[in-house]
Amino acid sequence: MSADPPRSQAARRAAQDALVRVVHHYGTMPEFVLLGGLVPELLCEASSAVHAGTTDVDVQVNLEIAAGSVNAALLEAALMAAGFTDVAIASHLLRDYYRGDCTHAIVLSNDSDLRPAIELAIGDGHQFGVFSPMGTVSRDLARVASWAKPISPELVALCQMSEEVPVPGLSRTLSRPAAQ
Repeated sequence: MSADPPRSQAARRAAQDALVRVVHHYGTMPEFVLLGGLVPELLCEASSAVHAGTTDVDVQVNLEIAAGSVNAALLEAALMAAGFTDVAIASHLLRDYYRGDCTHAIVLSNDSDLRPAIELAIGDGHQFGVFSPMGTVSRDLARVASWAKPISPELVALCQMSEEVPVPGLSRTLSRPAAQ
């Protein structure tokens, strides 16, 4: 498990840029609330006191999702377009819980950004399991999930897509995405 990234002005700028990407892809006035480390400097830009900063973007979206807002789908699309697939997955799972489409979920991730969604779902009586492909489980996820288990690196390697996959009925192949 890796430690949290250090808070710095560069990390804060990266978080602010991420927020701008999400709002850009949202396409209209967002119906979510900005929380966390970006707020102090945005509200008090001229202050001589320097805030500790942040390394992420925290937004309150669960009320929008729980209310079944038509903009929940818009937010999911904006998060995906801005590159926040894990957050989009979490919002999609919460929407499914609140629609009554599921009562249990399993996520294959070790991203602690999923923690707030897991806490919310479990707090409302749902079951939420985590399989981590990293060989260890994030402490944040292990603390809040109904259960959390690591997957061995050997099993993860066995489950990877082949480098090339032929498309049935077509004369083309799909290539495996490069590891990040």
